[in-house]
Amino acid sequence: MKKLVVFLSALALLVGVFYTIFFSKGKVGISSNVNGAYIYIDGEKKAVIVEGYTDMDVEGGDRLIRVERISDDGEWRYFGEKKVFVKKNTYTKVYINTRKYLNKNDKNQKAWNALAKTLNTSQDRRYYRSSKGVVYDKKTQLLWQDDEDAKKVKKSWNDANSYCSLLNLLGFSDWRLPSQKELKSIVDFSRYNLTIRKAFKNVKSDWYWSSTDSESDIGRALSVHFNSGDDYWYGKSTAYSVRCVR
Repeated sequence: MKKLVVFLSALALLVGVFYTIFFSKGKVGISSNVNGAYIYIDGEKKAVIVEGYTDMDVEGGDRLIRVERISDDGEWRYFGEKKVFVKKNTYTKVYINTRKYLNKNDKNQKAWNALAKTLNTSQDRRYYRSSKGVVYDKKTQLLWQDDEDAKKVKKSWNDANSYCSLLNLLGFSDWRLPSQKELKSIVDFSRYNLTIRKAFKNVKSDWYWSSTDSESDIGRALSVHFNSGDDYWYGKSTAYSVRCVR
């Protein structure tokens, strides 16, 4: 009798294992708008989407399925996720649409994600303008202030530095006064009167302060004029326009 009980217990265990292996899972066909994206099930990397879709066995029940891919240049992150109820021993089709985010992987990633939703990223270009008053330069990876203050605010050099350090725009609080080299990078000499890249909308023909000050004369700093694109040393007490960067 004892042997029979042991046998039945072992048999029940085997049946349970067999059921778990063969009947506790469902098959899921996962597709996305981004080929080559990694598939994560409940946070664990499981597979890669190849040629548009991938079939895989997934434990039954509620599952969070995420697809994610980093662009070849590391600049963009494609991300999408969906909660799915996987039926056991059943085939389920799942399509996950990804959004395109700036891949910064820093303390401001949430702000970058929010910003990316306001950028027109449908075409690959150098400058991307947000409706929220900033311009992103993909080449230099600089984010420029381009709200109404960028054409209204005029301050002395010291006050301009303070203004930028205290600026909180779109969730970013690490703004600063740009260097002369950085300001010159957004000059467009092919344009007449307003020699600044077309992506910038809040512009005026004026001198803008840079953070570059003189080593030989501590009372002077370089400013850049967005009519000619020229730069010149001026006294720091002069009130000029300010365009912050981060």
